Amino acid sequence: MRQVRVFVAVLAVMAMAALVLVGCGGSKVDLSYNKSPSNPVIVYYQLQALAPKYNTDAPQEIIYGDGKVIKSDGPSRYISGDMAGGDLDGVLETLQEEGYFELEDEYLGGQMPGGVTEVLEVHLEDKDYTVSVAGEKGPSNWKEIVEAATEFNIQGSKEYFPETVLLHASSVAEETEYAEVLTWPGHPDELADAEAAGAEGLKLEGSEARDAWVAIQESFEAEEGGEEAFFEAGGKVYWDVWADPVFPGLSE
Repeated sequence: MRQVRVFVAVLAVMAMAALVLVGCGGSKVDLSYNKSPSNPVIVYYQLQALAPKYNTDAPQEIIYGDGKVIKSDGPSRYISGDMAGGDLDGVLETLQEEGYFELEDEYLGGQMPGGVTEVLEVHLEDKDYTVSVAGEKGPSNWKEIVEAATEFNIQGSKEYFPETVLLHASSVAEETEYAEVLTWPGHPDELADAEAAGAEGLKLEGSEARDAWVAIQESFEAEEGGEEAFFEAGGKVYWDVWADPVFPGLSE
């Protein structure tokens, strides 16, 4: 009987040791990542059924391998800065402790019309991970996971202007009534070309992209006053003028 008890005790110790090695979140993953300033390591989206001019498909946050952060600060407005030294490593370690790397790819239960779908991507050297949660119906600690990936101090914060944008526009009928028309700052053909490009949009880069981005920001400010913003270019008037930002390391 004594031998049986000893054997059972040994098995219990082995089981506890296995739990320690595996951890509450299961087996550990290699958290190594490409430290390039153009490599997005963590990308966070909030997808919602809103008008596309609100950049509904654009990331809310991107953390690059060198610790640079680009973060949404409202429609067509972003800020950028740097994480404190080692913070990215700490974020990844927290995500591992919270069990992010063992979650299902999708949690789609309970999605409501107009609800928010959150997407958190992590790109490591060994593997890419993407978890999508609709209507806050994800794992019980999803809030803690998102907070770990998005809530941290940003040093040297300043406004960010995308180097590349995809411009969209629609011309209005001649009989349309409008209270205020803004002058388009770019080439007169840009809005006509953007309309002709359809869903793909017109690709602008450098100073042209920045001028278009700033003009669209001004149109949002005009709309906050209660009037829909219109633009005049090349003798025509356009509405629904907006731009998709294109970020380094992410596809257009």
